Amino acid sequence: MREPVQIQARQVSPDDLTTAASAAPAGKVVKATDIDVFDLGGRPLGSTKLGAPITIEIQLTNEDIRAIGDNLTNLEVMYFSEVSGIWEKVSSTVDLNRREVVATADHFSLFAVVIPQPAGGGNTWLWLGPVLGVLTLAAATALLIRRRAQRV
Repeated sequence: MREPVQIQARQVSPDDLTTAASAAPAGKVVKATDIDVFDLGGRPLGSTKLGAPITIEIQLTNEDIRAIGDNLTNLEVMYFSEVSGIWEKVSSTVDLNRREVVATADHFSLFAVVIPQPAGGGNTWLWLGPVLGVLTLAAATALLIRRRAQRV
């Protein structure tokens, strides 16, 4: 026979993820929620694996939607695996009409709505801007040398 349990979901500040887990997930964390299960006495239950998948609905505020911007198609929901010590992706969708991100999971955990970091990491403009500047300068110099050579 199964005993009744209490489920608690609490919002976690993206800034606090490095203390809640070993490290925050790669990318920009929009929102994080920690879902725990307790017995009726308030004691945490160790095993959070469920017999069937559950749907997790994470509400989005106006601020969250502004932070997401045009990244809706890239948005991911990740959970922190205490077994492997890494953040892992779960199946999710964005429902703007209901202003929520909907994910499916088979356990309780720390979940984060994330705008993933671009492949290769970091901000592309940090390195692309200077490279384009050097290429433009090199092309202008080559053009100037070519014009001077044509005059002679």
